[in-house]
Amino acid sequence: MESPPSSTQGQPVRLPLLDGLRMLAAVGVVLFHIPAMRAQVPFFNRTYLLVDLFFLLSGFVLTLSAEPRLRATLATAAFLRRRFARFWPVMAIGTTLGALVFAMNAPLGQIGILTVFALLMVPFPNTSGAPIFPLNGPQWSLFWELVANALHGLLLKRLNDRGLLLLALACGSALAAAVTAHDACDFGAVGSTWWLAALRIGWSYTMGCWFARRWLQGPPPALAPWWLALALPVLATCALPLLPLSRGMGDAILVILVYPPLFRIVIAARPPAGMKRPLEYLGTLSFPLYGIHVPVILAFRAIGETLAMGLAGLITALLLSALIARYDALIRMQLGRIRDALSRSRRARERAVT
Repeated sequence: MESPPSSTQGQPVRLPLLDGLRMLAAVGVVLFHIPAMRAQVPFFNRTYLLVDLFFLLSGFVLTLSAEPRLRATLATAAFLRRRFARFWPVMAIGTTLGALVFAMNAPLGQIGILTVFALLMVPFPNTSGAPIFPLNGPQWSLFWELVANALHGLLLKRLNDRGLLLLALACGSALAAAVTAHDACDFGAVGSTWWLAALRIGWSYTMGCWFARRWLQGPPPALAPWWLALALPVLATCALPLLPLSRGMGDAILVILVYPPLFRIVIAARPPAGMKRPLEYLGTLSFPLYGIHVPVILAFRAIGETLAMGLAGLITALLLSALIARYDALIRMQLGRIRDALSRSRRARERAVT
């Protein structure tokens, strides 16, 4: 969910268009979670699929920024700790907001247990249609990103380009079969289908890694103006409900056949210099928005199941995201200092023992 600097031939690079795409995708997911919006504007009925675009983005960005260090000196465990630390402050805020919302109707003991699971980023086990992260539903995708990060450090970094592509195609084939059987690609959030999300991220994240490897060999030529490249994945997602396709067929075609080539168009496009800072700012808002929007929207739905309340929830989530983005880096810096202090203390104890 982030776009740190990467390098090619020793020169730092950043693709600000990915920040803009991340924000558009986050807003699309938010709009899907507003029932009144889906009822009145059918374009947003399938924007849950934009999560698969997030997985593509993560695989691409982390291959550029982290894979060279994973192959050299960065241990997988250290990589996972950094990823967990990156996610945790925003997820903790989302969990706290979710606990406050659920406290209106659920026993405090139950909320306490769910809060512990959520803060540890551990799914709450169930085999029903209940969410695996009841207090803050979007955490399911962050859980699977951590799984993909672990596999990146243990396996993906060792595969050559052909091996990556073969693994992605295997996951994509299994995903197509699962989507056909389920008649949708919306699995991952609830207990009955949570494990099938491994196929979603196995396909998209690994394809993102493959695109990054190809990009490092030489950025591809632009195929579309930057504004069109930015809009195409979201426009394709919004147009999907209007096509004469079954839900499962449409989901599979979009995620497996449409998103990858559109993503290739995005990573090749170059926005003008004047758009760099606005796009990067939108990128800083995207993760907080994704991480806290569900409990905010639920709070407004408790007031009324109307489009006005849904839009009020969206605006409130955007304002909170701007506030969180301002202090997120500071929070993570403090957590890093605490982590480093604990590490130094542990090493000192080990030296004292020996």
